[in-house]
Amino acid sequence: MAENNETHPFKYVEINGFKIPEPPAAYNLLREGVSGHDVTKHGHLRIGVKESLKALTRHFSGSGGRGPGGHACVVFMNELDQLVTAKQDVVYIFFNWPTPVGSTLVVIAVANTMDLPERVMSGRVRSRLDGLEDDAQEALSIDAIRLAAMKVSSISGDARRVLDICRRTVELVLPKRRTARAPEVKEVIQVMQNSPTAAYLRECSFHERMMLASLIKCIKREGVDEIK
Repeated sequence: MAENNETHPFKYVEINGFKIPEPPAAYNLLREGVSGHDVTKHGHLRIGVKESLKALTRHFSGSGGRGPGGHACVVFMNELDQLVTAKQDVVYIFFNWPTPVGSTLVVIAVANTMDLPERVMSGRVRSRLDGLEDDAQEALSIDAIRLAAMKVSSISGDARRVLDICRRTVELVLPKRRTARAPEVKEVIQVMQNSPTAAYLRECSFHERMMLASLIKCIKREGVDEIK
């Protein structure tokens, strides 16, 4: 949308916990992103973690977290489980940078463990996340989220499936301008279970299902859309 001038431009930085040697290396990736360094042309910057942290601290305290060109900066932290250290200093610093008034830094974190904040993270880290809870409840009630999570956990445990159910539930009640609740989640799940795709899979033989499951596993492992 930004490339088509349909929304404001922004700098996007992705950090995958599985693709860096150690959690503090995330500082180097973010510094490359906010500085506008082109990794594809010039390779990674040869800088130390401590140097990157100092530079980022100066940057976010002085520019409000803006990226190259003065645009907002969106950081996507994938596999957050792998970035949680004993002291939890890396995740704390990343979640703390967007908190100052006027900051244009947005941090989005994804973890495979649904109860990661409650089970693993310290109080000071959770304090940087608490402000997000009230906004989420306006679109979807806590009971609705729990129901969606319970239904999916009994089948596959795939968090993306939960997000899909929640998205469809919110879209269902959007014209009514009210909070989506558990009954709407049940309705969405019922529709999804009765979809043509679901009906087709129910009619497949055991070996056909094995073949499809194998293809999906290969696609997930290779990270591509097509498998020979």
